[in-house]
Amino acid sequence: MSMNLIGGLVSLILIFGIIVSFIGYRSIVFAFENEYSNVTYHMADSATPFVNGDHIDDYLEGKEMEEYARTQEMLDVLSEKLNVSLIYVIDVDTSDYGRFVNIFNSVNNSVGNTEYTRWELGYERDTTNAEYVFNYRQIYEGEVPYGTVFRLNPPDDQLPHITTMVPVKDSKGEVCA
Repeated sequence: MSMNLIGGLVSLILIFGIIVSFIGYRSIVFAFENEYSNVTYHMADSATPFVNGDHIDDYLEGKEMEEYARTQEMLDVLSEKLNVSLIYVIDVDTSDYGRFVNIFNSVNNSVGNTEYTRWELGYERDTTNAEYVFNYRQIYEGEVPYGTVFRLNPPDDQLPHITTMVPVKDSKGEVCA
């Protein structure tokens, strides 16, 4: 009888230990995700004042190119100073949020020895996945101030990364990129 009691207590202690470990692990992961999301939000948001939201369409039409070049240079310096791999500004197709066109793309391959290639102005591509579509929609429709995507196991031999998206607004306060 005492063996059953001791065995039962040991089993309960083991189960309790596993539950506490799982809760602790999830709490730490949640805290780190919140912290990374907050930090990367501030990094991304610090880039938005450099971009003139009223000229997004002009840049794509080849206008305001002197201003465009100055902005690109400032974003390049910012990506270096913030020690981030990429800062990019895209104009998302709001009909289904499934495509976007590149406006600015600053690449800093010294971070994590990445091999990103700068996208040219006007480069178009499909949105990567449904998580990005969801975030784009929420941002463009003003439901959230920013969105973060954690890619811990990305496909295609990419490195794990965090993407935080913030809206670029025009002078009317409307999201334009």
